[in-house]
Amino acid sequence: MDGQTQTPRTVLCHKSAETSSDDVERLSAFAFEMDMGRLRRKFEELQKQLWAERQRFQDEYATMSTKNAQLATQLEESQNARVAFHMGHANKVAKMREKHEKEIQAFMTAEQEQKKKAEQLEKALAVREKMVTQMLAGEMEKMRRESHLELEELHAAFVLERRCHREFLLEMGEQWA
Repeated sequence: MDGQTQTPRTVLCHKSAETSSDDVERLSAFAFEMDMGRLRRKFEELQKQLWAERQRFQDEYATMSTKNAQLATQLEESQNARVAFHMGHANKVAKMREKHEKEIQAFMTAEQEQKKKAEQLEKALAVREKMVTQMLAGEMEKMRRESHLELEELHAAFVLERRCHREFLLEMGEQWA
């Protein structure tokens, strides 16, 4: 009719004026059944699409969950490796610091021991210097006394010789006179 597509309802509406009430009921029931069949098929098709979409979504969700779990595992491993690296680095730094502190302590101890030895050597040198000075002073005093005694002896010998020479000259002068 008129080039338009007609549904059972439109047919029913156009023929309702010409048909009887039984025919209208039958046609109405037939149109209803046709509409219900078409709706059922459309519903089943939509249900299949929904089920396929749901299945695709569940597959994607499962894939994403698996990827997320893998990424979480990788992240945890990466963080653990990072923590292990930092802990290892911190341990190395601590060991190096401890080693350097021990070396510094050993150096300071050695330096203190050298200072003590230097002080002891200075004291020993001062004592030795004092002893040598006293010994030299004693030797010089002894030499001075000895030389003084020698000088006195020489002087006494000179005086004696001079007296003897004078007496000799006096005796000789008396003999010549």
